[in-house]
Amino acid sequence: MRIIKKIIMGIIFVVALVFISFNAYEWITSNNDENQQYSQETQEELEKFRNEVMERIGKKEKDRNPEKDKVAESPEKEEISSEENNTENNPVVSQRIDEPDDSIEVSEKYMPQKEPKTMDEVAPSYEQVFNELEDKANQLLENLISQAKKEYDSLTMKEKENPVVLSAMASDYLAKSKTLERQIDEVFYDVLGDMKEELKTNQLDTGILKQFEKEYVDNKRERKKELMEKALEVDQ
Repeated sequence: MRIIKKIIMGIIFVVALVFISFNAYEWITSNNDENQQYSQETQEELEKFRNEVMERIGKKEKDRNPEKDKVAESPEKEEISSEENNTENNPVVSQRIDEPDDSIEVSEKYMPQKEPKTMDEVAPSYEQVFNELEDKANQLLENLISQAKKEYDSLTMKEKENPVVLSAMASDYLAKSKTLERQIDEVFYDVLGDMKEELKTNQLDTGILKQFEKEYVDNKRERKKELMEKALEVDQ
């Protein structure tokens, strides 16, 4: 009798384990598409943000129109090409083409040069971009936390007491938070690279870059701490 009881208990345990594992697998696979969509949406939002803020400081690359890049063949160009093809048979023309044009050197020499920017002109613009990126990161983090709370509240009591389901949910949002962190990092270091280039172009000290990077890393550490604290509130 005891043996039969143990067999029945064993069968129940196996069935329960399979049921829980199946639910967890179903949970994970159903969220794969959602995670990919989340990654794409945040990527597009951050890219749009970067273009907007960098455009304000004149650093956005303008979209090139392939049609405008095509040079139409004009009669004048054909005429020049014809002359160039006959240079071998016309030594006078060949000599004239090979001779340096002093007038070009003179005109370039006396062209007005742009005044280099000062640190007070460069740094504040980028500081504003970094501050706005910080606000954007906090906003996206708050949205992610709100989404996690909403999903947790929609669980049944059995699901909330199921460690496998909770573990799958935690892994899901951990993956999303890591994706978000990587995307924000890409925007920050992309902008920091633009700033470094502009500082070098204007022969300014690049030491300020380390200051901005340190502030960013410190703020990111605070965001992670805040994320963990708010994640713990979900179980309460």
